[in-house]
Amino acid sequence: VVGGLLDKYDGCISYLDTVVDRMVTTLRERDVLDDTYLFILSDHGEAFGEHGIYGHSGGLYNEVTRVPLLVRPPGGANEKSVDYPVSIQWIMPTILHKAGINIPDHCVEQHLFEQPEVPVVFESSGLGVDANHPDIDRYFEEMKGGVHGDRKLISGETWKELYALSDRTET
Repeated sequence: VVGGLLDKYDGCISYLDTVVDRMVTTLRERDVLDDTYLFILSDHGEAFGEHGIYGHSGGLYNEVTRVPLLVRPPGGANEKSVDYPVSIQWIMPTILHKAGINIPDHCVEQHLFEQPEVPVVFESSGLGVDANHPDIDRYFEEMKGGVHGDRKLISGETWKELYALSDRTET
């Protein structure tokens, strides 16, 4: 079953790669690519059985929360990676800041290009678990998580798990 799901997932990625290529080609052909910020991201990852979870709504583990985020500033730039966690909630404030537009009060003020001083926080309603999972009840709890420094905390109403960020598999 997992193999078939992975094949479909890989097909979606291939299709999206083609769409992004068409978008960049069109911007280049219209001579606006070098005046454009490009943000390419995903809103969630996908679990294929890790931790007994399938899909993207069953937990706050890396396979669901670590997503691609590529930013290309106008004119392009040398490749650069950040070594701190970021949130997709920071994208709109980053775009507004770069465009010189005031950030609305209801938005976070954190920008992608500034290392956060506070933990990155996230939550999940808890669904998408294999019905035979031995800890199935905990996955129906409201879950919260946070990343700060080199640690990641995930918790529900009755449990907590603490990981080092270097532990990509969270075991």
